[in-house]
Amino acid sequence: MALVSYNGFRFLCNAFLLLNAVLHPVMAFINPRMAAMCYRQALLAAVVGYAASLWISNRSKIQFNLQFAQQVSSSADAQYFMNTLIFFLTGYVNLLLLAPLCVYAAFSVADTAKTVVKPKAPSLYERFFQQRTTWLFSKTNEAMLYVALMEVMLGLFMVAGVFTRSNSLIHLVVYWNFLSGRYRTNKATQTVFGQLKQKIDGWTYHRFCPSVVRLLWAKVAGLLSSVANR
Repeated sequence: MALVSYNGFRFLCNAFLLLNAVLHPVMAFINPRMAAMCYRQALLAAVVGYAASLWISNRSKIQFNLQFAQQVSSSADAQYFMNTLIFFLTGYVNLLLLAPLCVYAAFSVADTAKTVVKPKAPSLYERFFQQRTTWLFSKTNEAMLYVALMEVMLGLFMVAGVFTRSNSLIHLVVYWNFLSGRYRTNKATQTVFGQLKQKIDGWTYHRFCPSVVRLLWAKVAGLLSSVANR
């Protein structure tokens, strides 16, 4: 019963997140204040949903020691919870921040429909959910690569944002700490970083690329590697 209640609660959080994420760009043309509210409500739904997930998965094994804290903090739920909470509290606005949350929310909603809705309303499930959920889950690998790409792109935008003053250095440090955790625990993030490095290496080692650019990229790549692997 508790699990069903949790699934229902998480379903509502994710559905609310998706609704506000869809309304945000629409409201941007109608009422900017409502658009801002939709954005914050989407982040809040993610924070509450990830907090509930952390509580359910760890409540029976809580320990007050460093090993348990490290184990919990290395989970995807903890990484997304802390990152989303910080950006919610600081009021940072960037649609790229919502993109990964929406992808995970869509998969969670589909999974709930598959495990909870189907037993209670099989005919409804067959008509409206089965084909859509089957298609969605068949795209899991592509979706995870998309999520990782959006996260890395946001990290690069934040680097530029420090110079354009669209975000602070604190935002950059917090987010790259999050990316470091994702890199250590997520193969899709490792793949995207590897592909990005390979492309930039190709550009910077071209014979027409100035040596100063090549040297600068080598230093940046070394710095990013040390941050990701620390």
